[in-house]
Amino acid sequence: MVKVHVAWFATALLLGGCSSPADDASLKGNISFEANRPVSGEKSEPAVYTGMNATVLAAQERLNTGLDLQQKVILRTCGPTGGVCHNSKEYPDLHTPGNFVDAVGAPCNIQSGTPEAVFDGCEPSGDLLVLGGLEVEVGYIASYPGEFDPEKETITEKSPGLHIVLAGSLGDFKRRYTEARFKRKFARNGKVDSLSFASFQTDWWTLNDGKHLYGRVRDYQNDSVQQLLAVGIEEGDTNRNGIFGARTAPIQMIVPGSPETSYLVGRMRGDILDVKIPGTLMPLANQPLDVSEMLALYCYIVALKPGVRPDLASRIDYASCPYSGDPEKLNLLGKGVTWASRVQSVLEFNCGSCHSGANPQGGLDLADGDVYSRLKKPSLQKPLMNLIEPGDITKSYLWLKMVADPGIVGLAMPLDAMGKPRTLPPAELADIKTWIENGALESLK
Repeated sequence: MVKVHVAWFATALLLGGCSSPADDASLKGNISFEANRPVSGEKSEPAVYTGMNATVLAAQERLNTGLDLQQKVILRTCGPTGGVCHNSKEYPDLHTPGNFVDAVGAPCNIQSGTPEAVFDGCEPSGDLLVLGGLEVEVGYIASYPGEFDPEKETITEKSPGLHIVLAGSLGDFKRRYTEARFKRKFARNGKVDSLSFASFQTDWWTLNDGKHLYGRVRDYQNDSVQQLLAVGIEEGDTNRNGIFGARTAPIQMIVPGSPETSYLVGRMRGDILDVKIPGTLMPLANQPLDVSEMLALYCYIVALKPGVRPDLASRIDYASCPYSGDPEKLNLLGKGVTWASRVQSVLEFNCGSCHSGANPQGGLDLADGDVYSRLKKPSLQKPLMNLIEPGDITKSYLWLKMVADPGIVGLAMPLDAMGKPRTLPPAELADIKTWIENGALESLK
């Protein structure tokens, strides 16, 4: 049986006699009070960039403040419509200036849908499992349905029942029928304490030198297991790869002073300090940030101070921003006209929301490691035409989709957040056209 434990607190109110307010002289006195209000004054604004770099000047002109960045860039790409993307559907909600500010220092996203899509640095500290007098951090918990008798069959890591993988070992714990409890740490009065919030009682066995706990689940316990899972046990190894992210390199959504290690930037670039981040590049269905917009985001984050709430009305400091010296390094789409250096990024940015996952549209998964080979094969919508025909755009179905050729089947591509066709920017279309006409090379190597 699963148990959920709730602590109830009550406050005793001492009620005394009372008299009419009109007759009680003690209620008519003056209370000595002096308000502690901030002293108004001019804000110290950063110097204006006076260099000659056209990209920096364009960014400073259009994206002068943090509020400009949120309203003209973040809102456009990440949260333009209610119910989609990072508006009200996905964490973090970025569609208001206040929400954008709240992303600073916030934990990064683990709402991935699948364990494999979780980045190690986004994993939280796991709850504690208490069993046999020991407390061990939970790595992950999983339940596999089906009939299984561990008394007669060999237990494996996928046997029907309840599986709890742990950060440490339960030592020489022997098989027994007992209660396993789950505790969560929390801070109270300056001290770290822990509170039991759920438990499950059954027969337990250990695997993998005590680091894998198996619990037998009989038919009458199935509902109790589902209740246990619904409680929301925190997993320290959410992606199940043996790395506990909260212990190694916890990542924040926006790290003050460090765009290079900010998860928000990493999801746009696809990596953090050359460590690949799982999942499709962001934004999904909207136009990715251009160089001037990336510069604004980087310079905004560089100037943030730990523990200080950002003031979006303040000017972005382009003058002292280290990225103003060579903003082209921030180009999300790279340079050149090969698949590896540019075209792959263009397609992932603009088409990855539909062409990825378990059932990608048109059978084209842009997240597949062998997607380049797939491009040389026929389109599912028009089997007599390859997706890409090196050297000939008129026989490349993917190209015809992008330019809305009358001979295509279905909607032109890519689609915007509302599911309507949109056209790629001229520069990106020109690069894809050049790539195809010059042999659709995978790389220059």
